[in-house]
Amino acid sequence: MVCAFVAYSHAQTSSVLTTGEWYKIPVVEDGVYALTSDYLSTLGIDVSALNPDEIGLYGYGGGMLPQPLSADRFEDLPAIATQGVGLADGSFDTSDRLLFYAQGPNEVSFISGENYYEHTLNLYSDTAYVYLGIGVNSSSATTFIPSSISGAASMDWFPEVRWVEIEETNRDQSGREWYENPLESGSGRTYTFATPNFASQGGAVQVRAGVMIHSYAEAPVVVALNGVEIGEIATTPTTGGAYSLKGVEADDVFVRTGPNLNDNTEVTLSFQSASVSVSNAYPNYLTLTYPRQLRGTPGEPLTFTSDHFLGTPVQIEIDNVSGYTLWEVTDPQSPRIIEATAQGSQLLFDWENDLGGQFVAFQSTAVDAPLDGERIANQDLGTWNNPDLVIVTPWAFLSAAERLAQFRESWDGLSVEVVTTDQVFNQFASGQPDVSAVRNMAKYVHDQYSNFRYLLIFGRGSYDYKHLEDEYVDQNWVPVYQARNSLDPLATYSSDDYLGFLDEEEGAWEEDREGNHGLDIGIGRLPIVSLDEANVIVDKLIHYSQSTSTLGDWRQRILFLADDEDNNTHQRDAERISQYVDTSERRFFVNKLYLDAFPQAQKGSFEDSPEARQALNEAIFRGALMVNYTGHGNELAWAEEGFFREDLIDKWSNWAPLPLFITATCEFGR
Repeated sequence: MVCAFVAYSHAQTSSVLTTGEWYKIPVVEDGVYALTSDYLSTLGIDVSALNPDEIGLYGYGGGMLPQPLSADRFEDLPAIATQGVGLADGSFDTSDRLLFYAQGPNEVSFISGENYYEHTLNLYSDTAYVYLGIGVNSSSATTFIPSSISGAASMDWFPEVRWVEIEETNRDQSGREWYENPLESGSGRTYTFATPNFASQGGAVQVRAGVMIHSYAEAPVVVALNGVEIGEIATTPTTGGAYSLKGVEADDVFVRTGPNLNDNTEVTLSFQSASVSVSNAYPNYLTLTYPRQLRGTPGEPLTFTSDHFLGTPVQIEIDNVSGYTLWEVTDPQSPRIIEATAQGSQLLFDWENDLGGQFVAFQSTAVDAPLDGERIANQDLGTWNNPDLVIVTPWAFLSAAERLAQFRESWDGLSVEVVTTDQVFNQFASGQPDVSAVRNMAKYVHDQYSNFRYLLIFGRGSYDYKHLEDEYVDQNWVPVYQARNSLDPLATYSSDDYLGFLDEEEGAWEEDREGNHGLDIGIGRLPIVSLDEANVIVDKLIHYSQSTSTLGDWRQRILFLADDEDNNTHQRDAERISQYVDTSERRFFVNKLYLDAFPQAQKGSFEDSPEARQALNEAIFRGALMVNYTGHGNELAWAEEGFFREDLIDKWSNWAPLPLFITATCEFGR
């Protein structure tokens, strides 16, 4: 597939969603779809009064948004070219159809230098979307490509790509990578792929397999094709330390010539480890590529590519396609009808193939309607009044976000715009809840409006973008950037910094020192999960800003806390930062509570320090502008000794001197 992104424009324009009636239509796989009068009626559209010249299709799929800002990207929904059948009379009758091509959420790409295909699973959604506009400018029509037969090299097969990647577990509950539930030592798992119309002239069958191993001993994964072993994936053992890798990924490619495949093909992964205590293999993905005949099946579309003959002119010969229509969909926004030569049940046409090509052959009378869509409200994120602050919120918290916006405008004199996540995703990601849509929105505002300085996210984020785990089903209100690494406890994290990397050369963020970027705006997130929480936090913010009871010398205190583990690493970090503040910001008073300074008593298998906890409690009650903690922690506590524990919060009654907590620790606040 080819993602066709047009060049990003910096012009301030209104969105296509500003006027007309709009319907959001889900798409789960690539293909040609038909809008019929019955389908339009199910959306609540009065087909009898419908003018085909005022129907427009917009949107895109084909994978996630690119991270680098240097990549072409859309600032609004692009048009999708369509083919009308029976619409020339100006009405939409029962037998009429509007055909269009749409891409699903995932991507399959040809890696020309390596001569193989790889898939990319969408992290954020299993559904892409297109947008149907009524009472708008009609989409452009599909164009025609005249074709001839010149006797170029014959292409009568293509590489068909089948893949599976099942998301069931995230080992460290952090980062982007999910895996299938594990195989235990001595077990195996079989995957069945549909492989019709095997082309023996096409040669090799390729299997690409990826796994993640968590085993204390070397444990290869055996790969078999239809019961015959074709190779092993070599793996590296892991260890059991607190900061050790939670697993090690491994993959390999196996190419076999000769085996003719039947209509269904089985690939089996088997795992055997010498480790007794820990031994698991987590399947990551399987990709099966096999040569398939260019041969149609009545009533079914045939999608194929010429990328494997890249750079070589070919005569494409498709068999058993009487009455089929042929589209070239290399640019999925602008499919073109190929006027192929019909010879019996074949379609033949020449293709220069300089850049490869994507095609679909189909019977127009057998094209399915898309899945049921829904009406959406008009919106326009393109014309604002030079905002200082933009708040991004789900609809569920909109009333609280608007209340805070009104306060910031009246009390702080800021110009504030409030947008919903749906609006951002509609305009900047064609409906997909992609974190880069929020970043692209911020980039657009940054380029258009000189006053833009602050971005506030209203809602909690999670590593579980798709709500795969019941425990976190209500946690992902606004997506947060997740690191590529999901296995190294010291290198996996979430961050909103990504939303503020707004220079043209930024965005790729390689997540290492050499790939660091600089923030162009201030970013905040209120990690709320309900409207009640949102209102409580807004009340606190207004009280903090407005009430005279919040004034006092406590706003000059900064409190530094440090754990005593790891050869005093955390204490040294706290000391370095506190000295910087003490010497460079003389208006602040630095106070320190280091765990090493307090008695510690054994309590079961752990040490406890009630005195340290009491000192922190008293310091919070007196008030501090900021509380900075470095050290170990989890979701409920800081340090093994319980320097801070969740139950302390219930005892605090300091409504006025509320501190800002800054933590360099694990999981706290998740």
